Amino acid sequence: MRYSAQIHSDYRKLVREIGAVMDLDAFARLWIRENGLEHEKIPKALIDTLRPELVAKAVATMDTRLDLAEQEWQQELFKQSKRKADNERKLATKHTNTAKTELGRATRKVATIRAVIK
Repeated sequence: MRYSAQIHSDYRKLVREIGAVMDLDAFARLWIRENGLEHEKIPKALIDTLRPELVAKAVATMDTRLDLAEQEWQQELFKQSKRKADNERKLATKHTNTAKTELGRATRKVATIRAVIK
């Protein structure tokens, strides 16, 4: 079921069971917040059900969240790059299984973060 259909279905259920009178746009905003979608990508079908000013607010919220997430990713990338370099230096001095394992983990994490950032 599409998100817009879920919103309409849940809205009708709310009105039927509780008898509450709520604007569909207000219910849609509440539905988005309660389902955690304001932090994630908002589906197009859901955006199509909302008024343009709500869409602009949602896009601004998503942009802000993505900026914060990118800062977190950059910090994590720096931390993992440092971890990788430290373990490369350890392996150059003395070969240990711990350093080899940590180097592999750091390398995979750096690759994953770089894939997310791009």
